[in-house]
Order: sequence, then structure tokens, then C-alpha cells
Amino acid sequence: LSLSLFLSPPPPMASRPTVHVVSTIKGLRRVLETHAECKGIPFKFHECFDDKGHWLKAKDFAELSKQEISRGTIVLGEPTMISQMYDLGMLQEAKWVQSTWAGADHIIKAIPNQPNFALTRLAGVFGPAMAEYVVGQIIARERGFETFMSDQKAHFWRGEERALPYRLLDELSIAILGLGDIGSCIATACKALGMRVVGVGRRERQSSEIQAPVDSYCTLEQVSETLNTFDYVCNVMPSTNLTRDLLSDKKLWGGMEGDSSSCCVFINVGRGDVISQNFLIQALDVGLIHGAILDVLPIEPLPEDNPLWDHPSVRVTPHVSCLSLPSMVATALAKNYEAFTNENNDKELSFQVSWGSGY
Repeated sequence: LSLSLFLSPPPPMASRPTVHVVSTIKGLRRVLETHAECKGIPFKFHECFDDKGHWLKAKDFAELSKQEISRGTIVLGEPTMISQMYDLGMLQEAKWVQSTWAGADHIIKAIPNQPNFALTRLAGVFGPAMAEYVVGQIIARERGFETFMSDQKAHFWRGEERALPYRLLDELSIAILGLGDIGSCIATACKALGMRVVGVGRRERQSSEIQAPVDSYCTLEQVSETLNTFDYVCNVMPSTNLTRDLLSDKKLWGGMEGDSSSCCVFINVGRGDVISQNFLIQALDVGLIHGAILDVLPIEPLPEDNPLWDHPSVRVTPHVSCLSLPSMVATALAKNYEAFTNENNDKELSFQVSWGSGY
């Protein structure tokens, strides 16, 4: 008889924890199932749409999904879903929750105290796309693209004699508020096109701490009363207790008395609550700020009767400077999954949210 008949079978390999996917991102399932970095990760996909294609709320999930998620240790989803599942007690067994958004403010508002699970946000992937948005908006404004679109609708040939004057980017300056991953990418793009780039933060930083190719770095206090001397001011700061209404201070913009000849355009791709709507409209009306390009608003979706829609100096886009693309989510999830399941426990989760700092 073969000796192998008397040998005990090898012990089964420890099963890898399942990732419960609760997301409305189109195409995410296909990418997660085929992405090379996600190979070997077990997924359980839960239906998030009703028969009419509308997003389901967590309370309306199938009962089996509720039970499976409640027993799971890893959950992937949008902050809206995460907050709803937490309220329903569906995350009591969760050890790690991966958000598909960059910001953590929605979850922190809904879950004010540190939960029993580690929360990671999607980060380190948005910089290039948001840099394209910022540079694209600057170029469109400087070259008068909106006017040319109106001319085309009117069948009007402007001609060289009526050509719009414009400035080259190497004549312009931009202050970037927040020099994290996204701010650094924006700074790199603007600097590559010849703009004078100044990085601005809330605290002093050594030159060795700054990876972005900025011409200089200063704190908000150091640029007090001079923000509106830049051609563009771009906010990339997150929403925290320290940043809410931070820019609603007339001293930062040079005061509010009388008219101003400011040429400064405010671009907001960070969070909408960094400046109050009333302050912004007032600053625009008196010329303290020349224009505003807003991809993030204090209230989203922006109500139909909100005055920002019709303000002549405001351009609104619906929080699309960078979408959470399936490939971005897959890459971030795979990296953190490797860290979470590492047997030596010597790898940290990337972009883990701190309830103390607010991001």
C-alpha cells in the first residue's frame, strides 16, 4: 500500500475575508472581477438599485444582503451607504470599511465618534484629473471659450478685428490652498505651464516637507490681506472643524470696504463649506473677488432657487472635477486589502481616517 494513504491530508488554506461591495459606481463590479491587482480577493456584490434604476437606501436592501453585510468584516461603498448601514447596525462586525470617496466629512458628520472599524478613504488617485479640471477652467476663462460658444450659436464671426484679448498662463499667478496629494498635482500642472505658484497652508512647513514645485510657501496668516492679488486662488482643503468658513474672512481678501479692482478668481475643488455663500456673493458683488468657479458647494445638490446659479460671476459644475472611477477604487482596495490581510501585521492601511483631525 502506498504510504500516502496513511498520511493526513494537508490542512485547508485559511480562507480570505470577503469584501462586501455596496456601491452605485457604474462598471465597478466588472473592474473588480477582472482587475489584475484584485485577483484572489473574494467579493460579494449587493444590489443597490431598484427595478427603476433608482438608488436603494440601506433599509431597502434585500434581507439576505442585510444579513450577509452584518456578518462581514470588510465593506466597500459610498459614504452615504456606509452611514445608513451604520445607523441600521449593519457594521457591528466590520473591521475595515473602504470608502469610494476622497472626503470623509459626510461619514464623520453621520458618525461623530470613532466607530469600531477602521475607515479608509479613496485618495492618492484624484490629483491628475483634478489638475486637468483646474487648468482647463483657467484656460477656458482666459481664452473666452464661453464667448466663442455664444458666437457660434448666433452665427457670428468675430474676426481678428474683434478678437478677445487674452493672457498667457506664464503671465499669471495662482495660490493653492492645501498642498497634499491633489494640491501638489495642481501645482505641478500649473508650474509646467509657466504660472507663478504659491503654496498656502494653515501651518509652517520646512522646504523639505514640500514635494510640490512651488515658487514659495506661506501660511494663511502670511498672505492675509493679499489673497485677492493673485490671479487665481484654488482651494483644495478638506472640510474639518479648522477649515469651515476659514475663507469667510474679509481680511484675507484685503477688506470689504468700497469697490475693489481685484482680478482674482476663486476656484473651489476642496469642500464647499470653506467659504460661506453669503460672504462669497458679497465679495463678488463689491469686486473683492472677480469671479468664482465652484465644483463643490455647501449644499449638494445645489437647490434650483439658489442665487449662485444665476450670478454672472459664478460658474458651477456638479462636483465632477474628478469622479471615483472603477479602476481607482480597484487599485486602492487591492493595496489596502493586502495590508489588512498581511499575516505579519506590519503594513498600515493607506489613507486611514482620523476622527480627531477630521480627514
